[in-house]
Amino acid sequence: PIHLARLRLQGGAHIIAAAISDDGTRAALSDANSTRIFTLEMDAEAVVVSKSALVPTLAAAAALHFTADSKVLVLAPSDGSRLQLVDLKSGRTSVLMRAHKVGSKAAKKAPKKATNKKAAPADNNKDAVEEEEEPSQVARRVMKLAVSPDGQWAATACVALGGGGGTVEVYNLEAQRSHAVLALPLDAAAGHTPRPTALAFSPAGGQLVVATASNRLHVFDVEEAAACEVYGRWDEQLPRRFLEMPGHISGISFEPTAGVARCVVHTPAAFAHLDLAKPPADHPVEGAGEEAAPRKRRRGPQAPAPIPQSSAAMTPGNSKHALHEDPASRRDTNFKVISFDDACLGMMYTSPDSALLVECPWADVLAKFPPPLIRHRYGM
Repeated sequence: PIHLARLRLQGGAHIIAAAISDDGTRAALSDANSTRIFTLEMDAEAVVVSKSALVPTLAAAAALHFTADSKVLVLAPSDGSRLQLVDLKSGRTSVLMRAHKVGSKAAKKAPKKATNKKAAPADNNKDAVEEEEEPSQVARRVMKLAVSPDGQWAATACVALGGGGGTVEVYNLEAQRSHAVLALPLDAAAGHTPRPTALAFSPAGGQLVVATASNRLHVFDVEEAAACEVYGRWDEQLPRRFLEMPGHISGISFEPTAGVARCVVHTPAAFAHLDLAKPPADHPVEGAGEEAAPRKRRRGPQAPAPIPQSSAAMTPGNSKHALHEDPASRRDTNFKVISFDDACLGMMYTSPDSALLVECPWADVLAKFPPPLIRHRYGM
């Protein structure tokens, strides 16, 4: 790969969200104060980066995402109370408020009753599409943002601060209004709904896959705002090797092919390949995930166990970055679990037969830890 450009914010501000358009002509960055949009132009030798003057000021966002046609930028503020849409051609912005309650579609906006209060002055550069919102007593934070490939839907994964569950909220970008708040199944052990950690739309945009902190997957029908019955009860059929992958699921990426339901699901330490159109395992579900009975050890010298080799290794010939396949998943054609040697920052499909993997060596991760508060001095 060739390094093309580097974007830095003035004052060394910490970037909390970033996105680049599919056509490669725009990029967006957000810190704790504001969001900035940049235009990218390819020169003969390098990429020329300039700040866009179309929208001078935008609020800070916890997540950013361009639509597939690169015409609209979607901003999700950290509190998860709304979405902000920016038309990159005209500069107009629209605000979409969240739905009323969990498990129901948002009703159309009713006309407001006349009041004696003076109306606020209109903003010619802001087209607010708001709905009556039920006040929430729980502080929330947006963790993930996803936009469907057809540009019709957007979804946010929010978690309650200070402990508690989470919610998944769906917006209709074409109608510019909130659609629904999806009802995640209650976690009986925790006493609240699970915390969503990743979400992604199917290539056709009709289904939304949500991953939770317990590494469970839930498939929703976006239009109906309910659990999708096409693929069955996936949350009840997941193999143990998938549920016990190290770390929490942090990303989901679908294969960019129309009519297929294959995707990769990754944590910082491993990933698995899934096909939603197939059952989680080829053998009966009752035996899925059960550990095999321990074999009796034979006396005498034994040959060393062979090192597992993965057919999905992305850097052949480089043992340092080799991917190791879980031996327990070899008997199945679905839910292949493969572990990483380094921390995975992101993994996504780039074509039907290839994926981009972004890693960070664990040594670099440890180097960024702050110094210890107390260091024992030996010999004193």
